[in-house]
Amino acid sequence: MQILYASRERCKLQISRVFTEVLQILLKENLNENGGQFINFIANFPLNILDGPTLRLKLIKTLIAEVRSSDDVCLALLARHDSNLLVEVLEQSQQHYQNCSNGVPNKEFILHQALRNKLHFAPLIAKQLKNASNVKNRGLRNNLLILKIADELSNTKQTLSELGNINKWLSEYTVDGTPLHLKEIHKFFYADFQRIAIILDFLKRYTDLYKTITLDAILNGRSVLKLLYDYDIDTK
Repeated sequence: MQILYASRERCKLQISRVFTEVLQILLKENLNENGGQFINFIANFPLNILDGPTLRLKLIKTLIAEVRSSDDVCLALLARHDSNLLVEVLEQSQQHYQNCSNGVPNKEFILHQALRNKLHFAPLIAKQLKNASNVKNRGLRNNLLILKIADELSNTKQTLSELGNINKWLSEYTVDGTPLHLKEIHKFFYADFQRIAIILDFLKRYTDLYKTITLDAILNGRSVLKLLYDYDIDTK
């Protein structure tokens, strides 16, 4: 494929015809049996061989179906030198891009965000997450919750009263049942987030201070004792 592509300028008509005929053959065959050849072709063929509307429509229709079921086809589209084919597949797909209100979004949503908005999908998913309990994979759920809570804590200039509900996300965080290679990492983050949540719950008793103390005092303070001293908090 790459040799043909590199030689295309010298024999443009003949090589374009070869590409077209190969594509027609691949679209007629069973993709389950010839998936490797199809993926290699999708990643490397020149887009301008799709001058005919019939062939183009057939390819786009096939790709829309394959993108939903095959990660390899997604990767092949992403591996292309240009993103035009992927954009066309996404735009013509009948499936709407999901938000994160019902768990993890689909591949089309992730690719759309990366192409259109130039945003990495992981922080975006975490930021828009509404209910992590819908994510059945515990390792993935904890990873998303780590990003979610970290995002909540990222603005250190906000007051404690402006923070989101950290306890809500911690209640959905489960160390038990996570993959072994992630368990120690998840234990560490859970313990640290729980430490912050306990301090926040304690400071909620002091309503006026809770509205004035910034998150920076909690995250970057040397100790809880210094915090109590600095803000003259009487723990009695």
